[in-house]
Amino acid sequence: MYVVPGRCPICLSPDQGAARCPVCGCLAQIDLESEIPARETINAPVVQRAVDVCRKRLAQNNQDGLAHYMLGLSYFHLGLFGESVSELGKAAAFLPERWEVAYETAVIAATNGLLSPAEIARYLAIVLQKNPTHQHAIYLRGVMNSQVGNWSAAVKDWQAAYGLDLEFVPPAEQLSAFVAQQRPALAYSPLTSDGLPAAAAAYLDTLRTVPPAAPPPLGLTSLGILRQFAPQMAKRMERMSAEDVAAYEQLLQARQATLQGTESDLLAISGLCLASFEAQDRERQKVLTQLQAEAAANVPWPLAQRQAALDGAVQYYLRQGFRLLSQTDTTAQLYRPARFEWNCLTIILIVFVIGIIYYFIWYVTRKDVTVYLEVDPWGRVGATFS
Repeated sequence: MYVVPGRCPICLSPDQGAARCPVCGCLAQIDLESEIPARETINAPVVQRAVDVCRKRLAQNNQDGLAHYMLGLSYFHLGLFGESVSELGKAAAFLPERWEVAYETAVIAATNGLLSPAEIARYLAIVLQKNPTHQHAIYLRGVMNSQVGNWSAAVKDWQAAYGLDLEFVPPAEQLSAFVAQQRPALAYSPLTSDGLPAAAAAYLDTLRTVPPAAPPPLGLTSLGILRQFAPQMAKRMERMSAEDVAAYEQLLQARQATLQGTESDLLAISGLCLASFEAQDRERQKVLTQLQAEAAANVPWPLAQRQAALDGAVQYYLRQGFRLLSQTDTTAQLYRPARFEWNCLTIILIVFVIGIIYYFIWYVTRKDVTVYLEVDPWGRVGATFS
C-alpha cells in the first residue's frame, strides 16, 4: 500500500504511477499476481538505507506501525521473507484500519509457506471485514480452505471470486480442476435433482439417461430387390427410415445442447459438482456414523461384568451335577464324576431279553428248505425250492 500517495512505500521517491519504483526497483503494492523482483534488479543500498531509518524509528517507538510496515516491505525485497512477515504482522496489529497491510501479509505468507492456513485466514478475515468484495482475498481464503480439507467452503470462495470477475484466472483454474475431478461421479452420485435449479436438474437427468440406440440401417440388397418388384413400398420404407434417422439426430442434438449448456457455465457446473460432492460426503458420514455405532456396540465388557457372567454360568453347571475344579476372573474348569446308570442297564437288558425271545420264536416257526434240481436236454439246470 502507499504510505504517502504517489510515492514508493520504501524509499518515498515519486513512482509516477509505475508498478515498480524507478529509484529502488521495489513494488509499489504487493498483490497475489505480483512477480517478486529479482534481487539484481533491486537497488540494495537504497533499500538498506530504508531499513536503517525504520530501525531508528522503531528504537524510539516500537509501536510505530508505518515503520514496521516499511521495514517488512524492505525485508521482502531483500529476500528475507520470514522477517518480512514478522514485521508486517506487527504493522497489521498497530494499523488495524489499514486492511491492505493484512492482505500483503497474507499474500507473502501464503506464497512462501510461512504461516499456517488458519493464521493466513485470520489476516484474510481482517481484509474481507473491511472490503467484502476483495476477490483476491476471497480466492486466497478458498486456497487456505482447500489446504485444510474444507472443499465445500473452498469451492464456494472460488465461485464468489470468479463471479466478481470472470476474467480472473486463478479461481477459474481451481474450479475447472474441481469439475474435472468430480464430474465423472455425477452419473452415480447419491445427489437427486430435487431442489436443484431447473437447468442443473435437466443436466443431471440427461446425464443419467442412456441415449436410445440408433435406428437400424436399411439393407441395400433387399431394398434393391424391393425397388424392382414394389417401388412404392421401397420409397415408403426409405422415407420412414429417413424420418427415424432425423428424429434420432434431433434427439442427440437436444441432449448435447442440454449438456453443453451447463458445462459451458463454469459456475453452474461447479455448483452441481459441489452439490454432488456434498451428497457423497453426507453418505460417507452416514456410513462412518454407522460403523462407529457398531464399534461402540462391540466394546468389551468391564471385568466386573465378565466375572458376573462367568459366575452365572458356573452356577448353572453346578446345578447339573458338575463340580468346580478351579476358577479365575475369566475362566473356570468343572467336571462331573462318572456314575453307574441303572436305568440304562435296565433298558439294555429288556431289549436284549426281548431280542432273544424274538429269535427263538423265529427259529421255532422256521421250516426246512428243500431244493429240487433238474437239467433239461439243452443242459440248463432248473431249481425248485420248497
